Amino acid sequence: KDTTRISCDSYCLNNGLCLPFVNAEYKFHCQCQPGWTGHRCHLPQRCNCSQGSLCIDQAICICPLNRIGQYCLVPSNPCRHHHCKNNATRQPIDDRYTNTHETLSTSKHYHCQCTSEYTGHYCDDKRAQLDIHFDNNIDVETSDIFIYIIEPYADFQPQQSVYFRRMYIYERQLNFYHEKKLLPALAFVQLYDNQQKPNYYLVLLKTRQTPKKRNETTRVRADYRCPSIVELLNHTVVEYEQLQRLKFYQQPCRKKQVKCFYEQKMMCICNQQNDVDCFEFKTQLLGCGAKAEDYCNNNGLCIQNDELCPKQTVCLCNNCFYGSQCQHSTS
Repeated sequence: KDTTRISCDSYCLNNGLCLPFVNAEYKFHCQCQPGWTGHRCHLPQRCNCSQGSLCIDQAICICPLNRIGQYCLVPSNPCRHHHCKNNATRQPIDDRYTNTHETLSTSKHYHCQCTSEYTGHYCDDKRAQLDIHFDNNIDVETSDIFIYIIEPYADFQPQQSVYFRRMYIYERQLNFYHEKKLLPALAFVQLYDNQQKPNYYLVLLKTRQTPKKRNETTRVRADYRCPSIVELLNHTVVEYEQLQRLKFYQQPCRKKQVKCFYEQKMMCICNQQNDVDCFEFKTQLLGCGAKAEDYCNNNGLCIQNDELCPKQTVCLCNNCFYGSQCQHSTS
C-alpha cells in the first residue's frame, strides 16, 4: 500500500509505535502493542505463548528468563547452580543453542558476564591492571581517552589494539584493565587538542629482559610525548619518500630530543643506546562510514575501534559541545 501521504504519527494503529526507516523516506515499521499484529498493528493477535512471554506475529514466542520451549511453557532456571564469581552477571543460554554446540552443552547452560576487573569462564581470573595518572601540566580537555596496546611478535609485525575510555571532569587518574593476565610490552595514551591534532604519550615500555607484570602504575608526562616527524625534521626531509626519510630517523634519538615519535604509518622508539626502533602503527583512526552523521551530533567526529567488527564507538566533540554523542552544549 502506498504510504507516501501518511505520516508516521498516524500510520500505526492501536497505539503501535511507529519507527521510520533511515534509508527509505515515507516508509515505516510498526512495533505493535500486546494483542495486535500486522504491518500496521491492525490485526488481533492470537497468541499461544505462556503468560509473561512476548509474541512476535503469531508463530514466535520470546520467553522470560525462567521459561523455555516453543510456547514458553517449560520452567527452567539454569542459573540456579551457577559458579560465576566476583559479582559477575549470570546470563542463561538457550538450550537449543547449547545442544548444537558440544563445548557448551558439556560445560554449562549460562554465561558469566564479568566486571571490567575479571575474565575467564567463571570470572575468576584477575585481569592485568594499568593505573594511569595524568601530570598536572597535561591538559585533559577531552573526556575520551584512547589507549593503544602493542604486542610484539618475533616473526610478525606487532599486533595493535585500541581501547576507548571515558574520563569525567576533574579526574586525573584512569584504571585500565587489560584483557590478558599480564600487561603488554608497549602502551600509548592518545589525547586530542582538537579533532585534527592528536597527542601520543608513551606510558609503558618493556624490553625482552624486563619481565611483564600483572599490575603497574604509570604517568602521562610531557617529556614522554611522541611528536610527529613534522615537528622534528625539516620540511625537505619530511617531503621525501618513506624509504628516503628513514635514514634520518636516527637523528632525534641521537640528539636525545625525544623518547618516541611517529609518522603516518609508523611509531618509533628511542632505546637506551639512543638507537631508533620503528614498527608499523596505525595513526589514522577508523571513521564510522555512512552512520557517522547520524551517530554524532553537532559535527562531532565519529570513531570506532575496528573496521570490520567494531566493539566501541565514540564521538570527538567540537568546542562547546559534550556528551556521548555531542548532544549537549555549554552555551
